[in-house]
Parts: sequence; C-alpha cells; structure tokens
Amino acid sequence: MKRHPQTSDQPGNRMKPSILILGAFYFAVMFFFESTIFDSSANTDYEMAPSQQGYINIHGEHVELSDYFGNLLWVDYAAEWCSYCDRQTKTLKALELKYADQLEFLTVVTGTSDVMQSPTGDTAKEWAEKYKLDPQMVIARDLSNTLPYNRLYSPTGEVLFEKSGLMRRNEVEAVIRKFTR
Repeated sequence: MKRHPQTSDQPGNRMKPSILILGAFYFAVMFFFESTIFDSSANTDYEMAPSQQGYINIHGEHVELSDYFGNLLWVDYAAEWCSYCDRQTKTLKALELKYADQLEFLTVVTGTSDVMQSPTGDTAKEWAEKYKLDPQMVIARDLSNTLPYNRLYSPTGEVLFEKSGLMRRNEVEAVIRKFTR
C-alpha cells in the first residue's frame, strides 16, 4: 500500500498554523499581564488616577482618605472583577486580628463586576459583607489602576510602602513588622 504525503489542502495541515499563532498570542498576552501584575519595580512612582467622585462610604457619603489617618493604615485597593483581589482581601482579613493593635486595614473598592459601572456605597457594603470586614473600613472610589494595589500610610498620611500585585501573607507581614517595631 502506497502512502501519500500530506498536502496543505488537508484539513489537519490548515489548522496547525492557526493553533500555533493562537498559542503564541496567548503566551504573549500572559507574559504581558504577568509582568504588569507582579512587577512592583515598574510602579515605584505610581500615582492613583484622579477620580471625579472621590471616596464614598457605605452610606453613600463622600469621605476623604485623610479621615482614616491617625494610626498606621494599610490600604488595599480591590475590585469585584479581580480574582487576585479576592485572594488579597482574604489574606489581609486573616492578618487584621493579629495586627489590630498596631495598624488599621482599609479596603477601597475600585470596580464592580460590571467594568462599565462605577462602584458605590452599596458596592463597598457588599464587599464588607462578603469578606466579613468592618463596614466602616470599606469605601468605594472609581479608579483605573493595576490591582490588587497596596499602600501603607503613616499616621500623618505619608506613604511608607506601596506595591502593585498580589502579596503573599509573609510579604505583608514583613512590611508590617518593618514599620511597627
């Protein structure tokens, strides 16, 4: 029996370049996002984008970040659509009781599950309920930034630490210990 070599007209051969192109595209996108999310050095001078609405508490009232200064303050910027934010919030919740006498934790919800919708007081309230956070320590603000995003403020509001991307528990604790000794 004589075997015929495959030609480019056969269906299997036409799909191989498409699969290779899609695979290359996938890896390029993943590399970009991975380096954006986890490269904290790329964001050392990072400033939050200004917002028209300011911060909003669970009652829908406008508040200022400075209203929360007075103690060391860890601010976690998160959004409903961000899976890393879910993990980050759970990590910070676990540390909240351990370090309650040394600093306060504040969450700023920056986005809803509908990326076209701005977060509201209700968004902040739902986030607090979902993660069993103190509702007075969850506020909302419409921001476009890399998430999760963490900042540690001095009692006077000076930024002591900031990092874009998911932080593991041991990383967060190392930062807290550095500034609470």
